[in-house]
Order: sequence, then C-alpha cells, then structure tokens
Amino acid sequence: METQRQRMTELLVQTLNKMFVQRPQDRDLRRDLAQASRIHANILRLTNKQQAALEFYQQALAHLEELVPTDRRDKKSQDRLAETLRDQANSLEATGDLPGAIAALTRASEIVGTLLRQFPNSTEYAHTNASILLDRADGKFRISILQVEQFAVGVVVGERRLFYYGNVQQGVDARIHHVDDILPQFRKRVRSR
Repeated sequence: METQRQRMTELLVQTLNKMFVQRPQDRDLRRDLAQASRIHANILRLTNKQQAALEFYQQALAHLEELVPTDRRDKKSQDRLAETLRDQANSLEATGDLPGAIAALTRASEIVGTLLRQFPNSTEYAHTNASILLDRADGKFRISILQVEQFAVGVVVGERRLFYYGNVQQGVDARIHHVDDILPQFRKRVRSR
C-alpha cells in the first residue's frame, strides 16, 4: 500500500513539475507543487527513505520561500512553510542531524508564532503551533517557558471551541428531548379529533 501511495505522489509531483515549467508565474500551482512535494516527502520519511525525503522537503521549502514574501493577504503559505519545516525536522533528526532539526523547528516556531500574534484566535495556527511545540518537547529538543505558554493558549482556544460545541450539543439534545415530550401530547390531540 505504501509503495502505491509513494508511486502516486511521485507521479503527482512529476506532473505538477511539468505544468510548473510551462506556467512558472502560477502561484496556486506553485503552492500545490510545494504541498505535493511535502506529502511525497512525508511518505518517503515514513518508509525510512530519509535522504530522498529531505530532497523533496527542500523542493517544497524552495517553492514556499518564493511565495511567502508576496503572500500579504493569504497566510496559508506561511503556515505550510512552518508545517514543512516541522516535517523536515523529523527527517533531519532521523538522519542524526540534530542541530539541523532544532534549527528547522525553531524557524517553524518563529513563523507560526508571528501568525498567532496576528491572528490570536486562529485554531489552524494554534494547531500548527501545538504540533511544533510537541515535537520540540521531545527530550532531544529544548523548549522554553514562553513556548509552553503559547502551547497552553492553543489548548485553551481549542478547549473553548470544544466547550462551545458542547453547549451547542446540549442545546440540541434539550430540543430533541423537548420534541420527545411534546410528540406524545400532539398524538393524543390528533387522535382525539
């Protein structure tokens, strides 16, 4: 199954590369190519082909680096850059390049930290930040108190959203029970007519 996924993502990257040669100014295509390269690299990393994975991470990072300076409105490229750096750090760690892994995670954390300062209620950026901080919390990496505080904020935002969802669900449950109570009364009225 993994070899099929690996082959499919490899073909996707090759196809997008061919398209990109024809349309190098297409920002959406560049973003899609970066994402496809990242996904292919992740599959290679999970099948323990670290050097090949690192090459595809580099390709993805190069494309994202081109997008970020001009992505004033859409911060998705910055978020993907942070996610890709995080993934790359895992491969770097697996190859024994601990300083490189720490540098990649530190840069990813800085990028998503900037995004969170701009958009403090973003669950997407909080999730990316939490993932990076959990990787940094690994015994091999150092994590600062500020980063723990940022992680805590991300957890609190997530908990608030779950709490809100729970309140909505309780409201729905109450209405369902209310309908269950009213339905027999309604049936009695209909039958009595």
